[in-house]
Amino acid sequence: MTDLPGSISTREDYVQLLRLLHGFHTAVEERLADPSWAIAWLDLGIALPAHRRAHLLSEDLLSLGALPKKATVRLPGLENIGQALGCLYVVEGSSLGGRVLAPAFRAVLGDIPTGFLDSDERMHPHPWRSVMAALRKFDVAAGSAEDVVLGAQGTFLAFGSHLACRAQVRTEAP
Repeated sequence: MTDLPGSISTREDYVQLLRLLHGFHTAVEERLADPSWAIAWLDLGIALPAHRRAHLLSEDLLSLGALPKKATVRLPGLENIGQALGCLYVVEGSSLGGRVLAPAFRAVLGDIPTGFLDSDERMHPHPWRSVMAALRKFDVAAGSAEDVVLGAQGTFLAFGSHLACRAQVRTEAP
């Protein structure tokens, strides 16, 4: 994976990163909102709206005078609620990393919008704690734990692949 703090040296770098993150999070949020999992999410104590962050990326981009762009994102094939929970674990875990990245980016770029990275409006760390509680509650019998791991691994790989697009675009730029 790319060195995010070290690879962001201009506002344009930051805008490009936010656009990639927006594409990824938008696709994940749509996928996790699959109606066939609605009851399962509720049974696990997960209120999906509390885990949405793509709108924060849109707000940060607009504050920078940029618009989100449509992105093609290859997500893992989430076939059941266990895999979806693994995906949510990764996405929600990334919000913890965002709280570390925000001050690093501000140190280099100055006053920039970091609503997505800080996630303050989401009542941090409540969303993370709800995922951890859902994992404890989840039925881990009959291979279900394996499904969670598969969903998490697939999401990590998809995220890494999606961010690699950024590195490729940077190296191809004149």
